Amino acid sequence: MVAKKKKKAKDEAALEQTAAPPADQTSPRLMRKTYLMTDDLIRRVERQAEAAGVGINEMNRYLLALALDLVESGQHEIQVTTVTRRTLGV
Repeated sequence: MVAKKKKKAKDEAALEQTAAPPADQTSPRLMRKTYLMTDDLIRRVERQAEAAGVGINEMNRYLLALALDLVESGQHEIQVTTVTRRTLGV
């Protein structure tokens, strides 16, 4: 029974991804990707999404695009520090 529900949910998700957008609306194709984030970042994004009345994924896309725009336009420079780490190499 659980397998059927999972298959149905998977089929519905695939259908949503392959469905063509209406002719008057051109949206970029969205892809699922996983990034590791701290609890603090997750809470901050959730708080901003709730305040704006949008979904968490949409808020993440917005904030990431904004940050990339700032870096790519030269308005923000990424500060990189080198950290040495001891490891057993296993």
